Amino acid sequence: MMNPYQFVPFGAPAELKPVETHEQFKGNLHTGTLTCRITTLTEIFVSGQQERVPRDQHQKLQFCRDGNLPIIPGSSLKGSIRNVFEALSGSCLPLAGEPRRRRVRNDMLSYWDRKRQHDYDLPDGFAPCSMRREFEKEKKACPACRTFGLLHSASVHLGRVHFSDARLLNSPEFREITLEPFGAPGPRHRAFYGTPDSRTKKARGRKFYFHRIEGARTTTSKSGQNKTVEACLPDAAFEFTVEYEGLREEDLTLLVFSLILEEPMRHKIGMGKGVGMGSVKIEITGWQKINLADRYRTIGGGMTSIPEADLDMALQHSRENYHRQFANCRASFEALRAIWTWDKAQPRDPQYPSYMWFKENSQVPLENVPEDAGQYKVRPHLQAPVRQQPRESAPAAAQEDTATLKRLQKQAEKQQQREALAEAPYQNRDVDKATIISVTDMTFEVSLPRIEGKTFEVKKKNPYRPYQAGAKIRVRVLLNAGGEITRVEEV
Repeated sequence: MMNPYQFVPFGAPAELKPVETHEQFKGNLHTGTLTCRITTLTEIFVSGQQERVPRDQHQKLQFCRDGNLPIIPGSSLKGSIRNVFEALSGSCLPLAGEPRRRRVRNDMLSYWDRKRQHDYDLPDGFAPCSMRREFEKEKKACPACRTFGLLHSASVHLGRVHFSDARLLNSPEFREITLEPFGAPGPRHRAFYGTPDSRTKKARGRKFYFHRIEGARTTTSKSGQNKTVEACLPDAAFEFTVEYEGLREEDLTLLVFSLILEEPMRHKIGMGKGVGMGSVKIEITGWQKINLADRYRTIGGGMTSIPEADLDMALQHSRENYHRQFANCRASFEALRAIWTWDKAQPRDPQYPSYMWFKENSQVPLENVPEDAGQYKVRPHLQAPVRQQPRESAPAAAQEDTATLKRLQKQAEKQQQREALAEAPYQNRDVDKATIISVTDMTFEVSLPRIEGKTFEVKKKNPYRPYQAGAKIRVRVLLNAGGEITRVEEV
């Protein structure tokens, strides 16, 4: 076992160069279209618009669609490729930093969770271009911001690339699967996100997830801690295009390399990366170059497609150019290569450490997490199934049969409990219109429409509101694990 993610170190910061604005025309810049194919290696899931549910309820999510056709939105692809582009070029962290607390040097990477802000120091040169004086005064930016765009105060640079939605080329299978619980990123856990030599004050780098050859970690248990998703299964093929305009040679090289990488690297996209989803292979299947000067002189002119027989050579040339032009980012590339290696001969089995392991080992740094942390003090029925050994004796067989019988009895009892809860008049946190029976200074009593002959005391939410007997009022019903009503509160 291993932790599902690792960090790519920042390395050397990229050189800031002037942004090519859209009203300019320069003949030495590159314009064209890349046609790309995505092949899914594991289950993938990209969410569309979903109905929101309370946090403690299980949620089913549908794959993103345009009408009835499943798609991967171009915005999702653009964001995924930009992350790679940034890591491979030493570009800035565009979402880092808090303007009100920014320091002149060593800017901060600020994470937010529901409770507070978590700040990590950044090396010099990685503050967002949108916060730098170089962009404000000289319109200079890092490769990622020049290519993909940035927002600075009231001015916007739209970027030089456009990603289309990815649409299916075949008819893959979609299946509902329930994923193992996984939460949002946990930057509050400084032992993982900060470097040990800085006493966790400095950020480790950029976060990427390992591949899991076997695919998604699933479960049969459904709760508010996990989700059921409509996953696209392996061997699906999608196609999308990347249109680029006015790119420098080095930025085009970096864009192509960020799309194709090199063997045996594979991309991760979509949701559930930490539990084994999202592994894909991206290939460039077509490359059309446009000479803008000839394009505007002749109708239909200036467009050249690289022949299929020469495409592999052109892509390999881009790989070689990347390693030559971005040699100072070699350490970052090697780190990403180690994380994103897809090797069936040496499969990995990443898994998050268990809750009890985190609770008892909160100060252990990421590199010292033991391989069995995922199963540390996990209750037996939540552990991965273990292959049964051959029975050696009658007493051992009898003990195993007894244990199996007890397990089945517990399962039957839990099933009966679930069925009883499902038939109860109210589920936890249900909202209904109740009738006010009587009113006191701080409380009032109500009767619930689904329960006869019983009243419930409710605390007044607003002591100045004119609560009147016989009036209807919206209330929320709270239940315990046994299905008993513990409290009724005013909505």
